[in-house]
Amino acid sequence: MDIVILTRRGIAYQRVRRGEQQVIFLPSDEAVKVYKDITDTSTIAERYGAQRSPPLWRQAEGQLVVYGLLPEALAQRRQALKVWLAQDFAPAEATAVMYVFDKKWVVFSRRDINDEGVVDWRTTLLKAEEDISVSDLIGETANDVMLDDVDARVCVAVYEDLELYESLQEKLKPLDIKPVPFSSLKVSPRAKPLYRQRDYGALMILSILLLTLLFAASAAYWFVTWLELQKVDGHIRDVRRQISNIEVNQNLGQLNDPHQVLRTMQKAFEAQPSAIVDAAARIGREFGELDSVKFSVGKDNTGNTRDNINPLEPGQHEVTANIGKPTNTLLVDQERLATLLMADAPWARQIENLPVGGSGLTLRIVLQTEKTEGRR
Repeated sequence: MDIVILTRRGIAYQRVRRGEQQVIFLPSDEAVKVYKDITDTSTIAERYGAQRSPPLWRQAEGQLVVYGLLPEALAQRRQALKVWLAQDFAPAEATAVMYVFDKKWVVFSRRDINDEGVVDWRTTLLKAEEDISVSDLIGETANDVMLDDVDARVCVAVYEDLELYESLQEKLKPLDIKPVPFSSLKVSPRAKPLYRQRDYGALMILSILLLTLLFAASAAYWFVTWLELQKVDGHIRDVRRQISNIEVNQNLGQLNDPHQVLRTMQKAFEAQPSAIVDAAARIGREFGELDSVKFSVGKDNTGNTRDNINPLEPGQHEVTANIGKPTNTLLVDQERLATLLMADAPWARQIENLPVGGSGLTLRIVLQTEKTEGRR
């Protein structure tokens, strides 16, 4: 049991380890105040004049008694704390008690009954000096009590000191007083602590543990979510790549003589061949379902052709687009559409319907793909 002896001046004695601390408070008569019209702690502190220190109080016989204030040094401790009066540990039959601590301090409390029959305990703190041992001090005090009241029942309790306990057994035997260990004393069931403080250290440790677990769970959740997000992003990239491949296949169909296209791509173009094919394919799709696109690499940008028919101007290239199912079968509709497309696409110089027969449609599309003087 951790014990603290507290007087009005402060802590007189303490033996503190890690358990709950039991404080024995010794009030002074001038500090005790009695109130009959208040019951809550905040009002008690205000009426008593307490600012930051908690008041030490108890209700007794229909009135509220304030014994003093708890020092800030005790109020700030994290350990559990209970404050009692000396008589709270006294056995029911005892009329006087002496609690001995550290062979030096003696808490002496004696019961008095006034003319009105009210029981009151007078408590003082005795100290063994060099000229008198604690055993002699207890023996003299007990002897005085027995002289004043032959029927007095004195309880002497020793706190965790076996050597002193055995010495007092011999010393008090003539007075028929048997000392007891202080740990054997129990607080009266009817007594309530003047002040009680719970173990804040355990609460802080629990709070830190919960915060640590919460942080770990949040970090784990974030990591799992990040992994899932990476998987989803990868899946989205794969889907977009597949969609792009499908669109290219739908736009271009298939290339005729791809090896020739690759050989031509080795030449220096201001516009990439893929861009030329894509531009022609976009125009061809406006006329219907595009089957194939042929980039006529045999015609160069100098105007020379294999058959010298429809020569190209400098910076132009010819692309042939085959439409399997034309949207417009009438030539007038096809001509009107070609005019609109050339107005929106200034790089398209010619759109010509080649008469090849059949239900399909073959377009000759001339594109201006390289800059020349006087042209854009």
